[in-house]
Amino acid sequence: MFELSTPVLRDCDFVEKIRLSCGSITAASAFPSTYIWRNDLGLKIAKTDGAYTYKCEKLGENTWFSPCGDPAGKAGIISEILKTPGARLLYVTESDREFIEREFAGAFEFTPSPEDDEYVYDRTEQLEMKGGRFANVRKQMNRGIRECGFTAEPFTGKVLPFEPAEREQDRSKELFTNFEDAAGEFLSLLDEFGGTGVTVKIDGRPCAVAAGFELSPDTFDICVFKQCEYPVGLSVYARHELIASLPERIKMINCEEDLGIEGLRLMKQLMRPIFMIKMYRASAVRR
Repeated sequence: MFELSTPVLRDCDFVEKIRLSCGSITAASAFPSTYIWRNDLGLKIAKTDGAYTYKCEKLGENTWFSPCGDPAGKAGIISEILKTPGARLLYVTESDREFIEREFAGAFEFTPSPEDDEYVYDRTEQLEMKGGRFANVRKQMNRGIRECGFTAEPFTGKVLPFEPAEREQDRSKELFTNFEDAAGEFLSLLDEFGGTGVTVKIDGRPCAVAAGFELSPDTFDICVFKQCEYPVGLSVYARHELIASLPERIKMINCEEDLGIEGLRLMKQLMRPIFMIKMYRASAVRR
């Protein structure tokens, strides 16, 4: 059986080398995404020659991320996982499903997991927002610029000046002072992950931050968006300015999953993805 360990930053090179060699543009398999959620999900990493996976201890005794790597490495991991009853795989892509069905015929049942589907957008379309398909979001952004005077600048990694909340309903004011959650940790490690971020201001005061990292030479992942004020168009503007700040070689934008949250799903659909990375969950068949 392979060894499990808590993910540490030095695992990044190993994981990303394998992921990039496979051509994966899924956020679920990228090291920055998994690292910042390691505590919330109870993740343990398993590394073998040519492949890796994560055990997700907080979602089940024998629950794992679908392995990423070369065919032999993935097959070896799945074979080990199947030795324990009740095996489950999360974030199974279409290509993962085809591989598993071919190599382990009849061993798993697959269920679509739309809350895990990742939204992928065309960078040029997101910048230009032309035509009727983008009429609503274009109107929102322009209204916000006109009424609130949004400005954007590179995120420096410094703690932004908000006071800790005195009451529970004011906890949004802590969005930029609390680096203990997953998004905050990513911002604190922005340089280590080679990330890019922007801060949006209204009348000189910070009100939102958006950030992410490169999934591949032509694909960027937006994994952080936080705001502490809610004027019309703020989220669209922040996203637009982050995308505009990226190198010209970036052609696609991955905005990750919607977690089954209706408002988040509607917003991501409104921005018109060019395709979805469909995800499944796989459960071992009882024998």
